[in-house]
Amino acid sequence: MRRKKKETLRRVFANNSESNDRYINNKVTNSKYHWWSFLPINLWEQFGRFMNQYFLIIATLQLWTEIAPVDPKTIWGPLSFIFLLSAIKSGLDDLNRHRVDKKANERIFHVIRDGEPRDVMSKNIRVGDIIYLKENMESPCDLVLLSSSNKDGSCYIQTANLDGETDLKTRVALKGTRVLNSQGLLSQFKALIECKPPNPEIYLFDSRLKMETNDTDEDFLSLSVKQTIFQGVHLKNTKFIYGLSVYTGNETKLGMNKLPPESKWTKIDRQINNMTIVIFCIQFLLVLSLGALGSLWKSKEGKKKFYLYYPRDEEWYQFLIIPLRFLLLISLMIPISVKVTLDICKSLYALFINWDLKMWDYDNNIGAYANNTSISEDLGQIEYIFSDKTGTLTENIMEFKKCSIAGISYGNKHKHSSALKDPRLCKAIKNQQPEVILFFLNLALNNTIVPIKIKNKDRIAVNSSFSQEDSRYDDISVEENSKKIDIAIDYDSNDDSDDDVNVGSDEDEILLKLDHSGETKKKDKNLDSLNEHQVKNESGKQKKIIYKASSPDEEALVKAASTMGIEFVERETKTLTLIFNLHDAKGGRNKIKRQYELIKTLNFTSDRKRMSVLIKEIGTQEIYLFIKGADDEIFKRLDPQTDEALLEKTKNDVENFARKGLRTLLFGYRAVTGKELKRFLKEYKTANNEIEGRERELEKIFHKFEQNFHLLGATAIEDKLQDQVPETIRILREAGIKIWMLTGDKYSTSLQISKACNLIPHNGIVYKIEGGEQIAVEKCIKVIFQKIAVNQQNYYLFIGGKTLEIALNSLKSKLIKLCINANSVICCRTTPQQKSKVVKMIKDLKKMTLAIGDGGNDVTMIQTAHIGVGIVGKEGLQAVRASDYSISRFKFLLRLMLVHGRYSYYRTAFIVQYSFYKAIFFCVIQIIYNFWSGFSGISFFNSMSVMTYNGIFTAFPIFFYLHDKDVSEELIYLNPQLYLDSSKGRFFNKKTLFWWFVRAVYQGAITMLFLAFIFKDRDYLYAMDGSGADQALISMTGFTAVLLLQTFTLALETKHWTLYNHLIIWGFLIFYYLSSLLANSLPNFEMYYAMFRTFSDPIHWLACLLINVVAQLPVVIAKYWSSQYTPTRADLIREKEVYYRSNGLPINIAHKSKKKNLIYSKIIPSYNSSDFGNNGIFDPIRDCFGKRDFKRMNKKDPLTRLIKDNIENELLKKHNELHSITQTNSKNSSFNHLKIVETDDDYYFLSGNSQSMFSTSSTSSSFQDNEMMI
Repeated sequence: MRRKKKETLRRVFANNSESNDRYINNKVTNSKYHWWSFLPINLWEQFGRFMNQYFLIIATLQLWTEIAPVDPKTIWGPLSFIFLLSAIKSGLDDLNRHRVDKKANERIFHVIRDGEPRDVMSKNIRVGDIIYLKENMESPCDLVLLSSSNKDGSCYIQTANLDGETDLKTRVALKGTRVLNSQGLLSQFKALIECKPPNPEIYLFDSRLKMETNDTDEDFLSLSVKQTIFQGVHLKNTKFIYGLSVYTGNETKLGMNKLPPESKWTKIDRQINNMTIVIFCIQFLLVLSLGALGSLWKSKEGKKKFYLYYPRDEEWYQFLIIPLRFLLLISLMIPISVKVTLDICKSLYALFINWDLKMWDYDNNIGAYANNTSISEDLGQIEYIFSDKTGTLTENIMEFKKCSIAGISYGNKHKHSSALKDPRLCKAIKNQQPEVILFFLNLALNNTIVPIKIKNKDRIAVNSSFSQEDSRYDDISVEENSKKIDIAIDYDSNDDSDDDVNVGSDEDEILLKLDHSGETKKKDKNLDSLNEHQVKNESGKQKKIIYKASSPDEEALVKAASTMGIEFVERETKTLTLIFNLHDAKGGRNKIKRQYELIKTLNFTSDRKRMSVLIKEIGTQEIYLFIKGADDEIFKRLDPQTDEALLEKTKNDVENFARKGLRTLLFGYRAVTGKELKRFLKEYKTANNEIEGRERELEKIFHKFEQNFHLLGATAIEDKLQDQVPETIRILREAGIKIWMLTGDKYSTSLQISKACNLIPHNGIVYKIEGGEQIAVEKCIKVIFQKIAVNQQNYYLFIGGKTLEIALNSLKSKLIKLCINANSVICCRTTPQQKSKVVKMIKDLKKMTLAIGDGGNDVTMIQTAHIGVGIVGKEGLQAVRASDYSISRFKFLLRLMLVHGRYSYYRTAFIVQYSFYKAIFFCVIQIIYNFWSGFSGISFFNSMSVMTYNGIFTAFPIFFYLHDKDVSEELIYLNPQLYLDSSKGRFFNKKTLFWWFVRAVYQGAITMLFLAFIFKDRDYLYAMDGSGADQALISMTGFTAVLLLQTFTLALETKHWTLYNHLIIWGFLIFYYLSSLLANSLPNFEMYYAMFRTFSDPIHWLACLLINVVAQLPVVIAKYWSSQYTPTRADLIREKEVYYRSNGLPINIAHKSKKKNLIYSKIIPSYNSSDFGNNGIFDPIRDCFGKRDFKRMNKKDPLTRLIKDNIENELLKKHNELHSITQTNSKNSSFNHLKIVETDDDYYFLSGNSQSMFSTSSTSSSFQDNEMMI
């Protein structure tokens, strides 16, 4: 029985099904339809769209024979076909969902209900049932862990189906329930769980449990996410567990997160809607005007024509029937097929992205993938990119570089030196200086790392965070991968935890992570890059330690501590084991094993920006609270009595580290007394038992407890930039795209990374918005505005997280004005929510935005932007799953946007405008024809012509425009300014729409007027029998001329000809003639014998020729004029490319950078003149560079061979010599460019005065002294 009212608190009773009867069962339903509801629901969904409603009305009116100008099948046929396609797609998708649901619902599980064991199907599981799961089984619902096969109540789970992470996590049962590991004990188990109503929060489970055996007033035990196993999660490395079901069916965490994502409309979709509304208004005015003219003509002229038949003579009938006829006649002005056409095109765009091997990461075996197939065009219209830093611009591979301990900086002698090799630090460790030992002890203990012991014989390379292989690219399932690695891991999860020494609550347990994605290799040269350490087990056999970290930073820190002799070797539920490999008093080395009790972990969050662990060394009474975190968080939590000199020296060291682009963390500690600990644990327990507001109350306690620390020092970790990031950002900026970086790092680090990756030039003007209060922030913004007004130069903006929050809340308009004019904005110390707010701020300005990131903290930003791009990184797949597109490296964003995005927009713009053009063109003919037919609303074309025009003859050829390119891919990289054509909407705007409309009206008018002129009754005689022209002959001549005109229109607009284009465009013309002759032979067909008569008449061919020449001539002239006198950027580049390709010349470019290195790359290959090039069908092959002089230099010449063989070193030395040689032999010595063109046998030195070969930008319009083209 379903619940009848909204829940405020869920109360779950174990072994008491009657009390839980109000909750739903575990039947999972992801399907939308039943067999009996499919048709009505699907039709209702389809007719929920305005355009479908419009066409349904038109189709219904067509059934009224008195007003239908053509056979109703002309509209019902295409409409039914479109609806059928949509219904089939929806039906097949839902049928697959039914199959998945059935498989999930009919799985068999062993449960205990009301004290009785039984086997039930998954769909029959109820809230309150106790579920038995074995290793590798998937949880059927959301469970609270009661016990496991491990004595400490722990188990390992894999949450890939829930959050995309393939590494293992641990869950631990409460101390009071972990002993219930048999059916007999669980059959007698009685308990109450109080939790929140069903909700989608997968990282929160603030609840409490009360057992019947408790006899105290404080009988509630707190539950958290650490005691949960949610639906879809797999049990790993644990023989079995028992869990109590709390959420079932679609009320589970997984079910609540299966809501369909918010649908995104592209910018061009919104323009289509606006255009449709405008055309509908024009159509409405035409209907009224032509209806009025028809009624007027009938009243004046109709009565004089005795042969005309009008069904009724009532005035109201006249004013109704004729306008409705015109409404049906010109209803094709809104093309019925445009939506289906676009849907198919968008699906193909997505496939182009998925199939693109140039975006394939061969190192990780991952390619690009389109999660959203409907927004590819928006990739070509992006104006702002918002990027995360770590893992997006950088590798997210951390290396410990420098540190500052007790005011002494280590690792600064050499640029690339490591502090771990600094003799002074090694000496301090050898002497066991207390501050140094405490510093590295903090590094070793303050983390969530799990050390994994691997036998020495097993050479296993295990990724330090998670497998980057997605199931899309690998047929091996996650379970199979897990089994492979499980064999090699020797980790005894059955070890007992020492409960007697636990000072903290038994429920607390740190989140453990274990990766199970590795490959077994016989020889692994990179094995040393993993943190492997030799340890001996009790039998004396060597084992290795591999650290499994949730964060690369933590791994780097623990590895550093291990290198310095403090090795983290084991983590149990409550115990951390270290091996101290330090020098003794005699100078020798002793390995000492020490164990620490983990009392509490105060976890890191993006809001806290810090992490603390409460540690007690076993066998002593010493209790320490170690803390690490961002410098601004730690400095304000230090003991007020901290030495000022130490504080100032550490701050300077941190700033110096950050200026070098290193990631910094501060470390501190303080001793905790037993009384203080007891008070903290009591407050913690009280807050932890709260269901509502638990996190808020805990943070208050943490904030009060984390104070008065002693400063230990700071670390500096290097995170290298990904390959080709600076070049990618440079090209994106040349494409007119503004790039903002939103990061959690501090200002100095962000500044150096920004300069390293070309976001900010080294001599760029940087302004920083500062202030802790609104007045201070407002004053700072005012000062920056004043400086900008004086300097009048490009500037770059920095703003911190706290300042950003103030500005967003109170000074948003001023912040927008300041940011929108900046070349780039870097937001540092930002939270995930702030990232999302910044993206929304620019999005609300009607700017097209793209957000790119790799981690869970980037998800909100990715979902807020128009386009979200996820990078398959080392922090899980949350960003990838939330994104519209996924790539493996930042550099692939360049191709995704400049190639796929620009081409998608370019092609869609043409397809949409052409679809409306051909529809308007067809309707113009119908309208003009009615000037000769008394405005009666009848059709010039027969029913078959009307139906096949949009449905066949002009529909399929445009799909092959999907391969069209206005310029080649290589030239887009060379000329990123070409992206402005799409980002500024130059392919699809009011101007282009207007000229397409003019073109349609002109060509439609020419077609009808020429037909009327040629086939005059008094002047025309049919050649074979001397009869006059009839309606069928004129109509079919007009239809043939129309199809010819449309064919040549497609040919004129095609820039990139391939064999497929030729076959389809000209092939469909041949298909028309053959199908017409076939239809002509059918006696019962309305075109019987009409085409024989039409095609045998020379006037027919003359009319088609004249109509096409006159209709297309202005278009050809306009295109020629535009290319000669007002060429676009693409026109100029395409013409230059045509020149070189037509001459079979390869083009190579060499550019001398500031470092005097030459970047040498072959851009355009040599083409045979007989190949289909990138030129349009009518593009002339002409010299578009002005006067040229070619000078030949044989390859055997020593100077030429010197250039070829030693280009990087010798070309610079010979630069002046080359100029003098070429000037001496040239007919025109007054040239300022030198271009060397290579053929099979020779080099040609080409001189001239034109612009750069393939650049139209002002920044590279001519070759300077430090540039030359080769």
